[in-house]
Formats: sequence, structure tokens, C-alpha cells
Amino acid sequence: MLREITLVLACAALAHGQSAPRLLADLDPRVIQSPPPGSQPADFARLGAWTFFGADDGVHGRELFHTNGTVFGTSLFLDLRPGPAGSSPRDLVAVGIQLFFVADDGVDGPQLFVSDGAAAGTRRIATGIPGPRSFHFTTDWVLGQRLVFLALSGVDLSNGLLVNLWR
Repeated sequence: MLREITLVLACAALAHGQSAPRLLADLDPRVIQSPPPGSQPADFARLGAWTFFGADDGVHGRELFHTNGTVFGTSLFLDLRPGPAGSSPRDLVAVGIQLFFVADDGVDGPQLFVSDGAAAGTRRIATGIPGPRSFHFTTDWVLGQRLVFLALSGVDLSNGLLVNLWR
């Protein structure tokens, strides 16, 4: 993963005329860290002028961050689950002018959220079956301006979990 991120930074730096890649922001400045080190940024999605991603700053746990590509424009976007546990945002995908992602706010397990790009415009939009496998969706299922995803919709005692296609 580190090689992939370094490669992306190098390509981006060279594309913008820089001679070498540089660190944009050190989100987790702790000196002593348990493995894995660093903020482990992942699940990038672009919405307008901002790129959103999940990262761990060593204080809030894994939460949603955003950047406009500058040092001062890279910060925590929203602490959905206050405290060190973090909401673990994942599966970020931009559809039109909205950002969809799965996160755990500490209430019902992982749930689907939507944001208009502002912290005040971010909300949980669906409540599936509580638990760690409530929502699964992939960016491969963006159809025009619609998001289509798989969600757990119940449990069939004879056949196991019921997973259906939603939009």
C-alpha cells in the first residue's frame, strides 16, 4: 500500500512540475506507534475540489478526512464517532454532487452515510440490520447519477443471510 501511495504522490508531483514528491500532511505525528505506523490513508473519493478519505490521526481513531491538495487544506472533515475508536469510513464513492460512504457511528454498526461536501450536510441515510456486515457496496455500481449497492436485509433461518440489491 505504501508503494502505491508513494507512486501516486510521485506521479502527481511530476505532473505539476515539482522535482520530487513531498509530504502533504502528517496526520498522525506520534513518534512511538504500534504497527502499522502512520495514518494509513485509504478509500479516496473526489467530490468537487475536495478529495475525501479515511485516516487515523492517532487522536480520533479512523475518521473521515478531506484535502484540497494543500497543507492547510488537509484536515479532519467529521468525527462521526467521537473518541479513540473512530467510525472507520470505507467504500467512499462520489455520485453527482454527493459523497456516499459506510461508517460506524457507534449506534447500529456500519451504516450508509451521505454528504454534500459540508460537515453539516453529512447524515446517515439508511439503517440496515445492526452489526458488522450491515452494508456492502462498491463503486462499480454507480449507474449514471444513482448508487446501487448490496445490503443485508434480514436473516432466513433456513438459508442464512438475505442480501438484496438496493438503490
